[in-house]
Amino acid sequence: MSDATWPEELRYEQAQGQLIVTLLSGQERRVSAKTLRENSPSAEVQGHGAGPRKSISIDYDVAIKRMVPVGRYAVRLVFDDGHDSGLYTWPLLYELSQPLS
Repeated sequence: MSDATWPEELRYEQAQGQLIVTLLSGQERRVSAKTLRENSPSAEVQGHGAGPRKSISIDYDVAIKRMVPVGRYAVRLVFDDGHDSGLYTWPLLYELSQPLS
């Protein structure tokens, strides 16, 4: 992962239900709280073994209640449905997000 894709700021826009990721390059990217929840890197969703990453499908709206930094490499997202065990690394956030247009 290059410095240009490293996040400088994370901002949750509750009205749109989206996390905005501002990169060191200045580019802004977005990802919905629902997409983040469905693709949680937690063992609860991914399981404990190796293999391709999984996602779940949720049929309800979900919001991010809190963002907790984890070192300099990730953020733990706390969702309003109680899920809080996934550590979202910077490469994963970049992969799940789309450029803001």
